[in-house]
Amino acid sequence: MALIFFLSSQSKLPDVPGLADIEWGDKIEHAIAYAVLGSLIWRALSRTSPAWWQIGATVALAAAYGLSDESHQLLVPNRAFDMF
Repeated sequence: MALIFFLSSQSKLPDVPGLADIEWGDKIEHAIAYAVLGSLIWRALSRTSPAWWQIGATVALAAAYGLSDESHQLLVPNRAFDMF
């Protein structure tokens, strides 16, 4: 979460090779970042066997953090709030 916060605090991010030329490259970058975040949350909540609450909690925590991060970008020059 700290790494995502740090990166979203930057006015301009460096281009990821191969994704800069794709129309939705930024969406792919977000998907990768939040997949990693989701897997770390999942691992933190993990027990010996997965439970339905664990799936819901992982999705809810990652989504809540994503919303707060997008809101934070309203305060960063050259960045914008985009729920998509």
